[in-house]
Amino acid sequence: MNSEPTELADQILKDLGLENLADPTKSELIELIRERVAQKTMEVILANLPDSNPDDLEKMMENKTEEEIIQEISTTIPDFKGKLSNAIVELYQELKEAAQKLIQDNTASV
Repeated sequence: MNSEPTELADQILKDLGLENLADPTKSELIELIRERVAQKTMEVILANLPDSNPDDLEKMMENKTEEEIIQEISTTIPDFKGKLSNAIVELYQELKEAAQKLIQDNTASV
């Protein structure tokens, strides 16, 4: 996977003032965010593939690079990049709010 999910994770940590968080916690948070981005990407693909089933998606992905898959999906799903961008912005807000709540809960219990 490319570096965009890691950049998103880094931006969320920076926005929350946690860019200096120590490993392994920072690495775990980055991995969690990468997984959520991958999950959100699959949700967008599955929700927008016309008349598809999981087997069609699996065939589309066989023996292809990530770039080839994105290219094929982009031609199959109208405005895929826009839809994915909107979904990632929503995910960013969800993750940021969840992180802020977690910080508040941890601060309140100290």
